[in-house]
Amino acid sequence: MPKTLAAVGATLLLLNSPVAPAQTLLDRQPVRVVQGIPLYQEEVWIGDDRIPVAIVVISLTAGQLRPIWANPASLVGLGELSSFGPEQGAVAAINGGFFNRNTRQPLGAIRRDGRWISSPILGRGVIAWSDGTAGQSVRFARLQMQAELRNDLGDRIPVVGINSGYILPGVAQYTPDWGSTYTTQTDGEMLLMVRQDQVQDILPAGLAGSLTVPIPPNGYVLAARGLEGALEAGKLIAGDRLKLSWTVDPPELAAYPHMLGAGPLLLLDGQVVLDAQLEGFQPLFRRQRAARSAVGQLDNGHLLWVTAGNAQENQGLTLLEMAQLMQQLGCRHALNLDGGNASTLVLGGETVNLQHRHPEQRTPRVHNGLGFFPSSSR
Repeated sequence: MPKTLAAVGATLLLLNSPVAPAQTLLDRQPVRVVQGIPLYQEEVWIGDDRIPVAIVVISLTAGQLRPIWANPASLVGLGELSSFGPEQGAVAAINGGFFNRNTRQPLGAIRRDGRWISSPILGRGVIAWSDGTAGQSVRFARLQMQAELRNDLGDRIPVVGINSGYILPGVAQYTPDWGSTYTTQTDGEMLLMVRQDQVQDILPAGLAGSLTVPIPPNGYVLAARGLEGALEAGKLIAGDRLKLSWTVDPPELAAYPHMLGAGPLLLLDGQVVLDAQLEGFQPLFRRQRAARSAVGQLDNGHLLWVTAGNAQENQGLTLLEMAQLMQQLGCRHALNLDGGNASTLVLGGETVNLQHRHPEQRTPRVHNGLGFFPSSSR
């Protein structure tokens, strides 16, 4: 018999018999409400563990959803979501996509106001949305992206990443959204300085970290890496004019101006579609228990932001259990976000899912998240 969730008293119990959906918890009184945004806190029994669950319900007709990151002036950097979320005007925030903890760089899609802040990787799951007078149109999907540059001769130069910390051989693009400068990240890079869509300079570099260049405010830097990158960069000379184009699959996501990528995708149309291997996650990640964060959408269009587990004690859920939790909460679609120590839910400037951490333990530092900006606060 599949596991299901039931509301019993103040606790959700994970049982082996069919019971009423856990969505009934949303009919109770919330723990508190901040600017119309309710917070629910419950517990789940999974095996022998009581797992704390925090849920925020977002009505997209009441404001705007935006990706946010720790340092608005640079994509390199981490911060406490309870600090940089409110500083940027978000009344509620949840941690978002993955990042490299050593380089403090993003590992996945961030798209805002029609710009690729950071490109998607590995065909992983995303949430995409657009603004409208009656709220925001939302789509969940696995996203593939192909980008290329063309010069006046018609040469095609594949672009393996835009402002991404996911380093691949080939040619990667770094725009002013990356920051004011770019520093080489691998040995032997070739840097092409592009201003107003024209190649201005071509600079060879030595060891990783040995060359830092300004990113033109009216252009970008191309970093050519490895043999693949050298061959593609060899097609270009100073003075070449370049045009960037890109496509995505599914193609209808091209019309969405905002996206945040993480993964794996958990639910589509009410069904569990979890396939972490397909999205390029390592075996250990696929089978471990950890604190989890996820975003889901109910049939009425509202979003659920959910954290489950205790990041400070490595007590949590498997990915399948998180998918089942989101399903039993009534979500039609759901996406797993970064988890473990990064799992953070903020409401009214307070982190609401870390009640059990020890006083000496630091609040998690993350790279990016989803922020909600009520209409009254903008």
